Amino acid sequence: MNKSIDSMGLAYSTIETISGPNLPELDLIAIATQQSPYKSCHVLKNWMIIDIIGTEQELKEIVPRGREPTIVYVSSTGDEADMPRKHNGLCSDYQVSLVDFFFETNEEIYILTGKGYRTTASVGLVSLLRNTQPAEQSLPDSDGGTNFI
Repeated sequence: MNKSIDSMGLAYSTIETISGPNLPELDLIAIATQQSPYKSCHVLKNWMIIDIIGTEQELKEIVPRGREPTIVYVSSTGDEADMPRKHNGLCSDYQVSLVDFFFETNEEIYILTGKGYRTTASVGLVSLLRNTQPAEQSLPDSDGGTNFI
């Protein structure tokens, strides 16, 4: 566990386990490119949807207009070459839409396959994930525990 994050009191949240679709990756990519042909697609595995919580002012300062205060954090992907690398994992841009297992940002569509999670995190924790180099991080255990990072 990263002690700097833990000491800030930001590292604990309830985590919901979510399963991705049972469809072949090529079919999922075809659906995504049909819906948004000009956006790049990424098939994600071991992902976590993070809903960002904070005051209205904090969220207004970090989340661009027209987007939701939600990101995807990923420890491994099927296609990670073009996704911004952040430390030991990868962070998406802010959400434009989330329909079923398609997480869409302004420029990309992330196809959420396999087993994933959904949780909340403070503005401070998300800023650390996006802008610093914290110690090694991992997704929660398969028992769906409540500790993250």
